[in-house]
Amino acid sequence: MSQKPSLGHLKARFIPIPSNQMVVRKYKPLKEQYIRDFFEEGIRCTHVPEFNDDNEGMIESPAENPALRGAAAAISGRQRRREGKDGEVDFSEEDFRERWSKFHETARKKYFASCWRLGTREFVDMWQNYSKAEELRKGFAIETTVGQFINSLPVKSENSEKENSANEGFQMTDPTEMYVGAEDHDIHVGAVQYQKRDAPDAVQPTGYQESVNFFKGSSYDYEVEFRLLINPFDSANLLRLGKNGVPAGKFPDVNETHPYFPINTREMVNRIVLAPAAGEKERVQVESVLDDIGISYGSEPDDDLQIVSSNLCTDPRSSKQPYAAEFRGTANYDGTESHLEEFMQDFLDRTEVEEWAIVDFTELDSLDGGLIVEGYRHATDRPDIQVSDYGHDGLQSVFANRRFWNEDRREELMKEDEVEDT
Repeated sequence: MSQKPSLGHLKARFIPIPSNQMVVRKYKPLKEQYIRDFFEEGIRCTHVPEFNDDNEGMIESPAENPALRGAAAAISGRQRRREGKDGEVDFSEEDFRERWSKFHETARKKYFASCWRLGTREFVDMWQNYSKAEELRKGFAIETTVGQFINSLPVKSENSEKENSANEGFQMTDPTEMYVGAEDHDIHVGAVQYQKRDAPDAVQPTGYQESVNFFKGSSYDYEVEFRLLINPFDSANLLRLGKNGVPAGKFPDVNETHPYFPINTREMVNRIVLAPAAGEKERVQVESVLDDIGISYGSEPDDDLQIVSSNLCTDPRSSKQPYAAEFRGTANYDGTESHLEEFMQDFLDRTEVEEWAIVDFTELDSLDGGLIVEGYRHATDRPDIQVSDYGHDGLQSVFANRRFWNEDRREELMKEDEVEDT
């Protein structure tokens, strides 16, 4: 691609974006059609109302938003005065929240999502749940990194015939014509935030249509989800405030609930991970599809990807598993530092000194996305990733710490003054 997507366009308010080096995986049942469709069609997205969590994209506990409530009152007042009526609408905070809850319930119908898992740590029940793998055999995972994922997203080309203008008819943009930074549709990525929905302080961001779709209940926090969220509709055309202050507008009519989004999948994949009990038969099945669609595999630099075994059944220090990555912070229900400290200590306790040469920790803190922590293990004392590579300049403050296991030495990096309010 000639240019990289802008993080300013991709970031949703209150939602953190992990470092480019963080690993993300998509676990699936081992079916040839899944592999073929991924590389030939793109990422299959799901209409948000179709998810098992009935609360996806909805507001149960709307956050107070005085600015939005004031704007709603002012706009409705102007409309009333144009009709010869006196005074502005005076509605309570409770009325405001109720109206916006109903609005988001309908607004979520314009969103589609693709769900991935952050990190390389595996669990037996995770393989069973995501891949429906029979005896942990017929399943696989597609592996990439956050940075590769982002850089594979479509951007507007100089030769594009599509105009970057508002879609006045409120029609669904064909996913093949979507790109980062357009005015009549939008694309976002980020780590899903988990909440105990019955907690008194569990609120969702009122008025931020895209951000609401990154909040899920605590019963799903085992997913540690990284999400691609696409909206092929014009959000500006969706939101209108009536003369009574009630949000209203045109709402999408969606016939396709699982569209394919044409991300550059051939360039973004590093590895295909086979389920823990997968054998030669399953490996040959994957290889056969890749051969048929022209994807090369192996350990040579020119190969498109590697096919590797699950780290539940292989030595993680082997050449096939040269690194590990884990993520924490989006299920910190009490907002405590101890939650993150416990993760780092547990990560260290599970690190075999003789197997891993380096351990990195990064703390990423954005103004609105909270504090997240990443842990990395490297099999070599000269990894390709430098301490300065972590985080996103202009998006987060970053503290990175590198520990050399075989030497009494550390490297640290702090970037505090580059955060911009998004």
